[in-house]
Order: sequence, then structure tokens, then C-alpha cells
Amino acid sequence: MPNSEADTDSGSPSDSTPIELPLRRAGRPALSTFDDIAIAIRNFPQVLDPQQMHIGIYGRDDDDGACMLHQPWDNRPLLENNSIELDQYWWLPTAFAESDIVRKQFFDHCLNLVQKNPHGVPYGICYAEGDHFDAESNKFVRRDNAAGLTCATFVLELFRSYGFEIANRHTWIERSDDRVWADRTCESLKRISASPAIAERVRAQLEAFNLQPMRFRPEEVAAAGALFRGEPMPMQDAQAHGRVIVSEVCRSDASSSADEDPKDPSKLDAASTAKPVIPEAGAAESVSS
Repeated sequence: MPNSEADTDSGSPSDSTPIELPLRRAGRPALSTFDDIAIAIRNFPQVLDPQQMHIGIYGRDDDDGACMLHQPWDNRPLLENNSIELDQYWWLPTAFAESDIVRKQFFDHCLNLVQKNPHGVPYGICYAEGDHFDAESNKFVRRDNAAGLTCATFVLELFRSYGFEIANRHTWIERSDDRVWADRTCESLKRISASPAIAERVRAQLEAFNLQPMRFRPEEVAAAGALFRGEPMPMQDAQAHGRVIVSEVCRSDASSSADEDPKDPSKLDAASTAKPVIPEAGAAESVSS
């Protein structure tokens, strides 16, 4: 197991064969034509992290409408079906199953987990081993005060709970800014409430994170899910592919913004002016996923 960031940060995947990520802009036309399931990702620029990403799973709900399953924040609904919000995401078709039936069964499994947790799940910076959703009830397992999921680990857990280990957690190591992210996230959690319960959750999360500082970033999980073909992706490959996703999304978003004339309301559509999905994105100091 590597013991330093340099061991995993070579800048290119371990596989010498380049893999093209089929990253596509969402928008209404794509939403009406994409396959049964896809990985959704977008940029939520923050003051301290202008390339912060947010991730979820696209699919079709019981009414055959486009929707997204994601972890927006602490104990918030996990289902988003606002088409204006969905139009702001990019998406990656999943390659794990050629069969339409398997893709549909996987999304039905994910949708069932979300429906069994109508009030959401705790937001947590630690991704412990073991089941996070009970195999029988599909309810979130609150094993201790550190229990919780970020947007990235929520997607990891959707795959893992169905039997797909898309990321090799044993190759993940601490990076130079991970503890800064953890501290900033916990500060945002503390602003939810001044209750002793929140304070205890924050204390437990920081304690657990310090023992095992492991952060899965949204773009890395997106790459692992999109390119999954049976073997979990190591951190080195996820980092390299993740950089491609971040670069493309941020470059294209910046280009789109530059093309718009903010003084001309006719050039601003609803998607470009919509309120961000994740509640913490509007906070003074936002949470990273």
C-alpha cells in the first residue's frame, strides 16, 4: 500500500492504453435520449476550491421522468427531479453492464434505497468499511456518531450495495489538502445547529478521519463508475481520469459563461440562473463533497 501522495500522483493512469471518457453535457435534449442510467457531475465553485465537483446518479423514476439520486447535504431528500437543476449537470454513461435489464435493475435498487430513506442520510466525511444500508430494510445504518456519506461516497455506496466495488479503497491515501477539507466541512456541519448532538457528531467525525484520512473526490468516483468493468479502480487511475473530468467541465463552463451577455436577459435561460442544488453551496463557506 502506498504511503505518500507522490506514490499515486504520476499524472497518468497505470494502464498504458488511454481511455476516452464519454463525458457529455446534460441539458434537455440529452436527458430525453440517454440510457437508463448515467453518472451526473457538475462544478460548484467555492472560494477555497473553485474546481469543487458534485456527483449523483441519473436515471428514470417510476413515471419515466428524468431524476437524479444524490447526497445534497445533511439529512436532506436524496431525490432531485427538478429539470432546471438537472440541466446544469454533465453526465457519463456507465459501462458496467451491456444489458438494459441489468442497468434498469441497478437503478431500481438505487431508487429503492432512496425511497426507504425519505429524509435523507447524515452527511459525513468518513467512509467506513461495511454496509451503510441495511440489506433487508434498505435503511441507512447509523452505527456511530461518525456515520454519514458525502455526495461521492453516497454514489460509491449505491454501487457497492448492489455488488459493484468500483473503487479500490485500499489504494486511497491522504493528500495534502484532505484535512483542510475535513475541517472546513465539519465547520459547516456545526452551523446546522448549536445542539450538543451536532457537536458530538462533528467531534466523532474528526476523530475518525484523523485515524483514517481517506477522501474520495466526486470526479474520481465518476471516473471509477463510468469506466468500471469488473475490477475496482485504484486511486492513481481515478486521480488521472478525474483530472480530465474536472478540466473539461470547468473549461466548458467557463467558455459558456464568457459567451453570455449578463446585460441581455434574453440570453440567460432558466438553467443558467437556477439556484444550486446543494444547500451548502450558498453558504458563506461551502462544504466540499
